[in-house]
Amino acid sequence: RTGSFGDGKIFIGPIDEAYTIRTGEMGL
Repeated sequence: RTGSFGDGKIFIGPIDEAYTIRTGEMGL
């Protein structure tokens, strides 16, 4: 459970930024 939380933050971190840039350009 603890590993999933840490791994999820690192996985969501870079992916969220890359996704926001792509969605932000079209969405925003």
